[in-house]
Amino acid sequence: MVPTSALGIALGVAIHCNTVIGSYFSMSHNVTIGHKNGKAPKIGNYVTISPSCNIVGDICIGDNVIVGIGSVVVKNVPAKSMIAGNPAKVIKYK
Repeated sequence: MVPTSALGIALGVAIHCNTVIGSYFSMSHNVTIGHKNGKAPKIGNYVTISPSCNIVGDICIGDNVIVGIGSVVVKNVPAKSMIAGNPAKVIKYK
């Protein structure tokens, strides 16, 4: 466990045991971070995951990313971006 991470009101949270999570990570409720074909996501530093998101599969979320409410992330996310939607896509670069 990274001491610099924060789980908001972590109700309904599921994180696969092989998920790699960087420093300064925060997420809200109803978030699922799961595997696909036995491979789990890798989440960078300074990542914020909003409520009701699903992150699935062998994907990488770069550093300094904000994942919008209700997003379904199924492909790699570039660093310094904001993503949203189903499937999630970049809506803004920081």
